[in-house]
Amino acid sequence: MIYSDNYNKKLAYSFILVAILFYGYVFGTFDGTGDDGDSISHYLYARWSWDLHYIWINHWGKPLFTFLASPFAQFGMKGIQFFNTTLGIITAFLSYRIADSLNLRYSAFAIPILLLMPEFMKTSFSGLTEMLFAFLFILSTFLFVREKFFWSFSILSFLPFCRPDGSPLILLVGFFCIFTTRLRKYIPILLTGHIVLTIIGVIFFNEEWLWLFIKNPNAYHSPSYAIGGWLSFVIGLLSFMTLPIYILLWLGISYFLIQVSKAEKKITLEFILYAIAAILFIMHTILYKFSLFRGVGLLRYLVPIAPILAILCLKGFGLLIDTLNKIKIKPVVSSIFLVIVLTTYAFSHSKYSVHFPQIFDLNPTQKLSIEVNNFIKKEFPQSKLVYYSYPYFSILRGDNPYDWNFHRYIDKERMSEVIPKGSIIIWDDWYCITDYGITPEKILAISGIREIKKFEILDGKKKREFIVFLKEQ
Repeated sequence: MIYSDNYNKKLAYSFILVAILFYGYVFGTFDGTGDDGDSISHYLYARWSWDLHYIWINHWGKPLFTFLASPFAQFGMKGIQFFNTTLGIITAFLSYRIADSLNLRYSAFAIPILLLMPEFMKTSFSGLTEMLFAFLFILSTFLFVREKFFWSFSILSFLPFCRPDGSPLILLVGFFCIFTTRLRKYIPILLTGHIVLTIIGVIFFNEEWLWLFIKNPNAYHSPSYAIGGWLSFVIGLLSFMTLPIYILLWLGISYFLIQVSKAEKKITLEFILYAIAAILFIMHTILYKFSLFRGVGLLRYLVPIAPILAILCLKGFGLLIDTLNKIKIKPVVSSIFLVIVLTTYAFSHSKYSVHFPQIFDLNPTQKLSIEVNNFIKKEFPQSKLVYYSYPYFSILRGDNPYDWNFHRYIDKERMSEVIPKGSIIIWDDWYCITDYGITPEKILAISGIREIKKFEILDGKKKREFIVFLKEQ
């Protein structure tokens, strides 16, 4: 190695320290939530799971995430963001350790490569489940590299209860184990998560023995409005990881394929690691292409394999340093230069950058919702029951969204019941339409409903709307 092991380790710890200081600044400065949908919803599941225990086994909320994040969620949105950010930084460190175990040069640089990926950065400052999945996946991989197979497979077995990707991942690992004699005996351990969750559901929540399958919202096909192309995620990686890191990735892929073609032993641990990432990438492409199982093509779906992509980028990173070394630029100088380039681009105003500071700020719709909430508190201070489907209102109002004495969703079932006099209805132009098919006209068709005020804002080129209604009689 160009760098000594000791110098590489010091470099890794320096990168981690910078990351901690950066996120300390972010926490003290910005109030964003990563996104205004699933990020909020998963936080609310974790936040209120201590009051409503049935949430512990809610499939959509992801039981493992809800359980592990719930102590942090008691401190509010910042608490669950601290949980995810901490996991993101540890994940970056474990990526370095894995790269080091695989004898990859410049392994410490896996840390800034991963942490500078915009989608990884955004997800770490959210309540989304992808970060926990990425952490547990890379932790399982780290334990596997250290030949702690029992613990590696045990952790892996719980991933389906963090994200749906966990099920195909378990199948992939089981498949690879079939062809490795010393690993075959560990295959049954991959069922640990399902066995433990099944028993918990049956004993403590009076569920059926097959509840994990019967109540899994991802276990059936549901045609979606989102259909992508074969190259959607390939192109999307540009926004996911920035242009310079994208170039490193393709250099790394090319270099690795050349190495494989020349090597006598084709199947290595490194090869299997990249193969698993490639298969999961292709799986999401197929789901999005044919609109299968609610595969809507969100870039954050790739966060679980981001650490592996960062490790693969190291090969492109080393290739560039070798090239610069040929023109008499020392590796220490060239590596520092490349990190400066990666960081400068990430925080620039380029199209495929991090888009700092907007990435950590409230989006325009959330800012508009604050205006709506302030209006309601001022004009209708005595109103107790509020109907809304936009999740961020639960944070603004401090509501337990599962207590129907104070909050109900705007869905067809709720709109067909008797709405109490004095209730407020806040219609939004996304969740009410997309999830429940409720238009303003359908609300106005209800007897005694009057439109109070409309709120609008531009989010990019798109107009976003909230409409406040009052049930007068």
